[in-house]
Amino acid sequence: MNKKFLFILATVVTVFIAIFCVVWAYIFHFDPIHPENMSPLFNLLWCAFAGLGLVVAQQGSFKTLPNMLCSAACGPFYGMFFFGLLGILMGNGVSSLVAFGICAVVVTYVLALLHVVVLEKTWFNTVAMTLGTYGIWFALKNPADPTNYQWLYGTIFFLIGTAYGTIFVPIAMVIMNKVSKPDSKIEV
Repeated sequence: MNKKFLFILATVVTVFIAIFCVVWAYIFHFDPIHPENMSPLFNLLWCAFAGLGLVVAQQGSFKTLPNMLCSAACGPFYGMFFFGLLGILMGNGVSSLVAFGICAVVVTYVLALLHVVVLEKTWFNTVAMTLGTYGIWFALKNPADPTNYQWLYGTIFFLIGTAYGTIFVPIAMVIMNKVSKPDSKIEV
């Protein structure tokens, strides 16, 4: 890939992530001097970054955005499936460690098989995005506290980060086309 374009892309990613972070800090009242005044949702910035990172890694675009969002929206359902199966196994006397291992194999295999093979030609075919929000479920869900909705907020922030991440390459292409010679245009 053109080094000039990569430099422009790196600059665009840096500037737009910085803008994202400043807006995030404003919305969720970033205040390291008085952390008690900060929204607890501020700490979920990493969920948005996970979405941003996967978009960049997968070279996501506006065209693939519906696939990424639909796939990502499925992750928490696999988390619910995991904990439901875990409860059934443990309720039938399987030790928690063995039950956890069984669930990890079964649920992750179903997720991969379904999204890679069965849903290959649908909007639900981006398994990396599904795994991203499946992981958020595990990081943020507290089975002992049914009122904990951090997993839901984390998933929403992941979706926001995913959508936001799709603007990087088109903006970099527009800039590249503005600064390049007329005969070296890059297609958006």
